[in-house]
Amino acid sequence: MQTKQKGKAYVSDLTAEQQKTVLELMGLSVDKLSNCNVVYVTNDEEHSYLDGYLGSGVIGHRSLSSVLVRPASTGHGVTVNTKNINYCTEAMYQNALITAGVTDADVTVAGPFPISGTAALIGA
Repeated sequence: MQTKQKGKAYVSDLTAEQQKTVLELMGLSVDKLSNCNVVYVTNDEEHSYLDGYLGSGVIGHRSLSSVLVRPASTGHGVTVNTKNINYCTEAMYQNALITAGVTDADVTVAGPFPISGTAALIGA
C-alpha cells in the first residue's frame, strides 16, 4: 500500500511567530512538516500569475497565506476550510485544485491574520 503524503504550499515571507500561528491553525507543528511535501510560494509568483486578474492591493507585497492539502478517500470530493482569509473564496481554492487534478482532499487555507489568501491560491 502506497502512503499518501500531505501537500503543503508554504510562503516565504512568514516570520517565525507567523509561521507558528499558521501551523497551529492548520493543526500542524514544525516537526510534522517533514511528513509533508512543502512547496514555497513567493510574492513574485503571485504577481506573475495574478496581476492580469487582481490589483496589486489585493495581492500585496508579501506572501503570507498557506494551504494544506490532505488526501481523502475516493468519492470524498474537495472540501476547503479557510482561516483568516478575507478575499479568496473556498470555491476559488476548490476550482484551482480540481483544475490541477485533485479529486478527493481536505484542504485548509490559513493566514497569520486576516489577509487576501492569494499566495495560498497559487500554492493550490
